[in-house]
Amino acid sequence: MQTRNTLFMAVVLVAISAFVYFYEIRGRAEREETERQESLLLLFEAEEIVGLSITTDEGTVQAAKSDGTWRITAPVEVAANSTAIETIVDNVSQATHQRLVVEAAEDLQPFGLAEPVATLLFERADGDPLRLAIGKNTPVGASVYATVGDDQNIYSAMSALRDDVAKTLFDLRDRSVMSFAAADVHRLEVQRDDLHAVLARNGESWSAEVPFAGSADADSIDDLLGALESAQAAAFVSDGAPDETTMAEYGLDSPQLAVTLHSTDDARRGLLVGSAASEADGFYAMTEGGSTVFVVEADLLDEFPTDAVALRDKQVLSLSRQRLAEITIERGGDPTLQLVRQGTEWSISQPRQLDADASALSSMLSVLTDMRAEGFAPASNSSTATIRVGLRAPGTDVGAVEETVEIAIGGKTTVVPFDERDREDAEAIEVFRVTPAGSDTAFLVPVEEIDDVLVDLFAVRAKTLVEFAPEELQTLELSSADGATHTLSKSGDQWSADVGELGETDVADMLWDLNYLNLEAVAEEWDGATPDLARYGLAPARYRIVATGADGVVADVRIGSDLPTDDEASMRVYAMIDQRPAVFEISAALADILAGLLENLGS
Repeated sequence: MQTRNTLFMAVVLVAISAFVYFYEIRGRAEREETERQESLLLLFEAEEIVGLSITTDEGTVQAAKSDGTWRITAPVEVAANSTAIETIVDNVSQATHQRLVVEAAEDLQPFGLAEPVATLLFERADGDPLRLAIGKNTPVGASVYATVGDDQNIYSAMSALRDDVAKTLFDLRDRSVMSFAAADVHRLEVQRDDLHAVLARNGESWSAEVPFAGSADADSIDDLLGALESAQAAAFVSDGAPDETTMAEYGLDSPQLAVTLHSTDDARRGLLVGSAASEADGFYAMTEGGSTVFVVEADLLDEFPTDAVALRDKQVLSLSRQRLAEITIERGGDPTLQLVRQGTEWSISQPRQLDADASALSSMLSVLTDMRAEGFAPASNSSTATIRVGLRAPGTDVGAVEETVEIAIGGKTTVVPFDERDREDAEAIEVFRVTPAGSDTAFLVPVEEIDDVLVDLFAVRAKTLVEFAPEELQTLELSSADGATHTLSKSGDQWSADVGELGETDVADMLWDLNYLNLEAVAEEWDGATPDLARYGLAPARYRIVATGADGVVADVRIGSDLPTDDEASMRVYAMIDQRPAVFEISAALADILAGLLENLGS
């Protein structure tokens, strides 16, 4: 009996689950889709539409689609903005009515539908045309009245539908000033005022053929092409081929700007820009061989150079950081500084072998490779410093130096930055003359950029004197000049002293200042005989720390006398680290902690 009841309950559970799935879950989705379909104003698929007509108080615009491309067919035959038309089709295909206001209305006038604000006709590839008329706003709510087809049923719909449908010729036509892909342009000609420029693309760079022969400013040219590619007409003036009188009226018979683009598909495209326009803020323009006069925005002309200087490549050195192998800096009165790279790591080879500060060196290399001019001047024979950059073969970051690039740093002058030259309140900045070897032109580079490149040894040397993993330490030997010596040993995570008691944070405080100990300055370095260390309080040292791990000595720090200063916050002491032939200046914090610790242990 119990088994029969269990089977019965299982059958009931399966039946309920099936009911819930087919009615509540699957059925709900089907009912919701049915309700959505019934609420649509027009029932069609976007792919069906091959033509449209929109009538507003500005007239009627007709467009047709062929091979997936839309084109305006009336009132003029011109290219269409396919994206704008496809947006209308998509939005109307999803437009729904809120409610049926009046069924079979006898008078459309009260709803603004006797003379609609906008009337849309869709032509379908197979099927009758579809009609949608938009009337005036409803008394309350963000809604409009609408009718569908030829019946007199009045619906209310969201007012956004009016914005979707009430489009004019200007809204639907292709407003691109020039239709082209900037990446396909391999040659560019510009005629403006007294400037005639011919530019050619070489991979990712540009060179000038006229008015000078040499490297051109690729960033400016790419920006120019990008602005031209995205430029939109601000207004359309006429769509008939203008005669000589009309060309003169718009200043197109002797344009202030003529641009010619040559693309990789051998296509040639031209643009003429004439006099200032009255229809919109901008200038009259037309494409070469075109029949439409339109208005381009005034800002577009700002992208075009006005003189040869604006076309020059403003980057001093075109360097790939991957190819950098060594950098040598020579300036009068200072030792030669040479930096070399092995793999991805840089080090100092002159005036002595030292580790380099990765962060400082990276900043210096960024300035060096990105250095740009704010002006140009004739090359000068005098220089105060020289920078030589050794480069490896292209495509490799190993091997010997294959090429050397050299620049000479000359005297200072002032110049107004390029971006400021059109401003009445523009101020001049101080610059260095920087001349690449073999060039007859000096680049005028801001002083702060050259200061960031002409670094000294201290700026790029590694500043960390001591570095270790605290958990690897086993013993710490502390001593002072008066002969006191203590050994601290670690067991597990706990430190203990051979004599005396350690405070809870004594060792932690000391290791905090010992690990990643940085130098503040170099007091003296030597290659040969050790100098008199007594003058630094290091013969003998005032304090000494020897940190030992499983593999031997991790750090050996000797601390000498204080440096004179009136600022307690910047107190320094002399120090020697390990066996390095140098006396450094370090923060006095470590010495203060040691003094306190040794005093506690001694007591």
